[in-house]
Amino acid sequence: MYYTAVIVGYTNLIAAFIGLKRFRVIHYAYRPFLYLVWAGVLFDSLSYISNANSGSNTVVMNVYTLVESLFVIWLFKTWDVTHARKKFYRHLAVVTLILWCTDNLLLYNINHFNALFRICYSFIIIYLALHEINGLLLENRIREWQNARLLVCCAFLLYFTYKALFELFYLDDHILDDRHKIYLFYIMICINALTNLIYAAAMLCIPKKQKFITCHW
Repeated sequence: MYYTAVIVGYTNLIAAFIGLKRFRVIHYAYRPFLYLVWAGVLFDSLSYISNANSGSNTVVMNVYTLVESLFVIWLFKTWDVTHARKKFYRHLAVVTLILWCTDNLLLYNINHFNALFRICYSFIIIYLALHEINGLLLENRIREWQNARLLVCCAFLLYFTYKALFELFYLDDHILDDRHKIYLFYIMICINALTNLIYAAAMLCIPKKQKFITCHW
């Protein structure tokens, strides 16, 4: 089951490769999304190496949850072209960092999979994605299925909604037996693959940078 998750996880290479090919032409507002995808590939590799060498990838994955959450907050901050919520995103990043430190360094040990932060930051990202989709709806652009922002937000909603539920079920070992936990894990693998494919589609739909013509008088 672990190796199935590893292989399926590398479907993020599709989006990473597309992003690499289009890096010079895509709009700057989507750069954090590229970094998010590339960070996913990097940490998947570090996770595999750590697990092969020490038998555990816990520390790597705990660090990745912090990196992932900060990149997502950065992404939504760059999409806020009016800068009306600039302080909000800064404060949210600080709160996220405090939550991570509390869960992984104060309340529990970073060498264990800690669900508290995973659940909290999943709900934070769900809120940000819903807020962005609401903005697209008000702009009457919700039907533009080639809208990269819409695709990214839909991927976030799909993945982090299930991730929050997944972690909630794992909080108490008595809620589900091992057989049902395996089913949940396989569903998580499938959702991860689907999310990565939506990321790839979003990479293809990211608008190009605007070219400015300088006039000499």
